[in-house]
Amino acid sequence: MQTGTDVKLHATHMANISIRVTISDTMKVIKRNGSTEEFDLAKIERVVIAAGLSPESATTLSTAVSSAFKDKLELTSLQIRDEVLKQLKLMDQYAANMFDWYQKTKEKPQ
Repeated sequence: MQTGTDVKLHATHMANISIRVTISDTMKVIKRNGSTEEFDLAKIERVVIAAGLSPESATTLSTAVSSAFKDKLELTSLQIRDEVLKQLKLMDQYAANMFDWYQKTKEKPQ
């Protein structure tokens, strides 16, 4: 899945146009088990909506997270988690607490 963000363009003699542009087709995420996958803004948006953000705020947050990593070709899922939590704390403390709680439940040994 490609990653992207909404962009508004102004063109002479044209109406405002909203399009989805690619931020990075090559950014890879190294998961905890060592496997890799493409960076996916939709995954971030889904989890922060589940934590309590509105869809609009989730899009804003995912864009901020992707911007934080714009110059990277690889990053770990833990780096993404930490940046998501940082951005959530700036936007909505309740959602940040829910996200943090959920992440901690995933870390507990079975």
